Amino acid sequence: FIAVPNAVNLTDGLDGLAGGTTLITFLTFLIFKFSHTPLKINIYISVIMASILAFLWYNMHPAEIFMGDVGAFSLGGAISALAVTKKVELLMIFLGGIFLIESLSVFIQVFFYKWKKKRIFLMSPIHHHFELKGWKETKIVARFSIIHIIMIVGGIILWM
Repeated sequence: FIAVPNAVNLTDGLDGLAGGTTLITFLTFLIFKFSHTPLKINIYISVIMASILAFLWYNMHPAEIFMGDVGAFSLGGAISALAVTKKVELLMIFLGGIFLIESLSVFIQVFFYKWKKKRIFLMSPIHHHFELKGWKETKIVARFSIIHIIMIVGGIILWM
C-alpha cells in the first residue's frame, strides 16, 4: 500500500486524469459496503470527493491549476488507508487498476530498457505514450476513466 501514493502521482500527468480516476475510486469506496461503514468515514470520503470535484473544475483541459506531489500523494495515501479500513485490500488490484497500469508501464519501460537497451513505449507512464501517438489529452483521460470503471466493476463482481 506504500506504492499506491506513488502510483497516483505517476498518473498525474494529464489534465484531469489523476483527479478523475481518484474520484471514481472514492465514489466506489462510498458505495461499496456503505451500510457497514461508520458515518465518520463516509463523511470523510464525501469531503474528499467534494474537494476533488472543486479541483477538477480548474484542472480539466486546459488546466489552470495542477495537483502536484502533495495532492497526488495525499489522495493515494487516503485510498490506501480506506482500503485497509474497509478491509478490501485484495480489491485494490481493481480499485487502483489505472494506477497499477501506469506503474507497470514505468516498471516495464525501465526494466526492458536496462535489459535490451530498447524502449517498449514511446514514453512512460503509458498515458504519455498515447499522447505521443497523437491521441488528444481529453480522449486519453476519457478512455482511461472508462477502463478504470470497467476494472472496478469487474473487481466488485469477482469480490461478490
